Amino acid sequence: MKYYTTTTEYNCGIDLHARQMYVCVMDRPGKKLVHTNVKDNDFDYFLKLVQPYRHDLTVCCECIFGWPVSFVRKRAEPVRAGGGPTLGC
Repeated sequence: MKYYTTTTEYNCGIDLHARQMYVCVMDRPGKKLVHTNVKDNDFDYFLKLVQPYRHDLTVCCECIFGWPVSFVRKRAEPVRAGGGPTLGC
């Protein structure tokens, strides 16, 4: 996100595919804390991965599917959908 200025201590980027997602969590200075492939788009596993950082975390998801926003909203997490063919939170 070239023009994004973070306000949170941690940032998570997700590259979402039909059967897997690549997840990266970094702190503000850019140190990678989590960098892994999540098979079968297992969101329960994803939530376990980001649990230590959720108190101050921004998540951005690049995908063409609308279901990540629906999933997160069902879990009562604050979320904003971005414009265009991608989702940004």
